[in-house]
Amino acid sequence: MNPLHDDPRLVELLQNADAYSAQLRSSEPSEQPVIMRSLDAVHRDIGRYVHERWVQDPDRGSSAVEDIEELEELEPVEPIEPPRRHSTDPNAWVASLQDLLALVQPPLEEDHPIALGVESARVQWATTDLRERWPSFPIPIQQALLGMFAARSRWLQQNLPVPDGAERALRRLERYRRDEGLARVVGLSVGASPESDSWPGDAQYWWEMLAGALTPAA
Repeated sequence: MNPLHDDPRLVELLQNADAYSAQLRSSEPSEQPVIMRSLDAVHRDIGRYVHERWVQDPDRGSSAVEDIEELEELEPVEPIEPPRRHSTDPNAWVASLQDLLALVQPPLEEDHPIALGVESARVQWATTDLRERWPSFPIPIQQALLGMFAARSRWLQQNLPVPDGAERALRRLERYRRDEGLARVVGLSVGASPESDSWPGDAQYWWEMLAGALTPAA
């Protein structure tokens, strides 16, 4: 059994995070920034608590990380085209993508537990209810989102002492990719290395592609 899950204070913090996540999923767009700030605050508390209680005490933290079921082996990654700019119907998918990027913010390269907690909150929220959120986006945009969140999840998996949330995000992304017939990305291949110098570098590449797709065509 994972001793982190037996810690009453940590359980309380995780329950608070789950409650805010549930509110976020059922909230109106105008309410989401306020809820997201509360969720970020809870995850900063989680990151700080885990760092102080477990990471700084090797004897307590040594058995805290359990083996987690790996994603099944995938075929080699296929090259994909960057998303193209779209200048029509700006009030449809464009507005949704602008809201999404505003909430998740650019990828982080920090590995401090508090920063990782904030990043984990953003990634876990952004990878829930994908079948309701993503189908309205053009396929190249869905592909770029897949690449970005897979890379961000890999960074969390690599650096969090208990990467359960990152593992769940990767499984949700892979399930959606298969259901929608999207091309594979590096971040969803077991044992793959980032295409750039780091997973945050890969995530930044996709972020810039998404931001570029929002720029009006000249």
